[in-house]
Amino acid sequence: MKMQMTRRFVSLASLFLGVFFAGCNDKSPSAPKDAAGHYRAQVLVFDSASTQSDEATTAFQVKEVAIESLQDLESLSGAYFEILEGGQLFIQDIAGSQVQSDKFTGGGKPRLRYTMKDGVIVPRDYNTLLLLSAYYQFETVWRSLKGVTGFTPEAFLASMGKFRIMFEPKIRIETDDSTLDATIKLNAAFVPGKQQFILFQRSNLEKVPLAANLQVIAHEFGHALFEKTFFENKFSRCEGEEEVILNRTGVKRFAQEFAITGINEGFADVISWGVTGSTDILRSSIDLGDSADERNFASEKFTFSSLGSNDDEVCSGRFYCIGSLFARSVRSAALGRGVNTKVAAQRQAVTTEVVTAVSKVQASLRTFDTGLLPAPSVDVAGCSTPSNIDLTYDGKITGAFLAAFLKNVPPANRASYCTAFKKTFGAEGFPTAVRGDCP
Repeated sequence: MKMQMTRRFVSLASLFLGVFFAGCNDKSPSAPKDAAGHYRAQVLVFDSASTQSDEATTAFQVKEVAIESLQDLESLSGAYFEILEGGQLFIQDIAGSQVQSDKFTGGGKPRLRYTMKDGVIVPRDYNTLLLLSAYYQFETVWRSLKGVTGFTPEAFLASMGKFRIMFEPKIRIETDDSTLDATIKLNAAFVPGKQQFILFQRSNLEKVPLAANLQVIAHEFGHALFEKTFFENKFSRCEGEEEVILNRTGVKRFAQEFAITGINEGFADVISWGVTGSTDILRSSIDLGDSADERNFASEKFTFSSLGSNDDEVCSGRFYCIGSLFARSVRSAALGRGVNTKVAAQRQAVTTEVVTAVSKVQASLRTFDTGLLPAPSVDVAGCSTPSNIDLTYDGKITGAFLAAFLKNVPPANRASYCTAFKKTFGAEGFPTAVRGDCP
């Protein structure tokens, strides 16, 4: 069964009701593994044929698949990650699709309701379809790791540990002054430093649920890769506004930087592009017009200098705007040196190059003098991430990052990156002073 999603919202729940309704008995039969030792199930799958263009990708299909890493169906637990349903997540801060959280309570085995047909698990309700689909999307990203990043799944697991995926937990937001129970929709998220992903509650605005969208899942996984590479597996935030950051190249300093938060988002988009081939991360699930356009990094709607107006009509995504510029530059550099980005192997050679370079950026930044990497701003030094861009200050931060990135890409490819950075970031975001490695 294959369907083409349109911009007009169609409830997947209603589409699948007739397919998966099978009576009122809650007890599901035991599910055997196939001859290869894998569970087979019907899930919602990103249509790989639709990734052969750099335009919006909206094709999904319900398909029978082998879920290769799943070890225990009842708990949706496997070699690399497990899914917990429900529970309560305590959040201190939210920065785009990254949240700061120190506590998660409750959560339990997913509620799976299914029938068996010819050895295949057939979901009986929407919740089960999404749980199985989410597991499969994460597994797809893990299977793509070697090609997209150069890391084997086993090496990544050894360095980062097993991940937990929290499916639709209740949210409690805690600050120094108050506690608030909240409902968060229209997002999936990563919890830095905790090896946790969050799939928030669904919304009727989602054409394809974020939990089942490979583009979104791959993006969130990109944040875990940024933690491993740029943050060198040592991510840590400030503990409160009273903490003062004095270290010019410390991890906590970079965790608070507006520009680095933006580049983190752009890096995650690059990883999603490597996995899926699409530059349009959100539109398949949520088409919010201009906001979706801003996130499509194949477009050229704004430059770094235009962000200085802090005008939402230029780009409303705050630090996401910087991320889109970085992702756009990576793709433009690849196209500029003749890479066919529609061919997965060629595209993934680019993403592997980016991952390798980013893993060495922080070490290079530690060698820069204060002329290239300034001391922390007043906000950052006081343990606060600014809410808007400061073109002069953040331009120095992006410039230093891009200069360190250039030091660690293959010399033969530096010219293409320099050309792309000059065009996209301009003199404000890629200052002349940091262009020493440009041919």
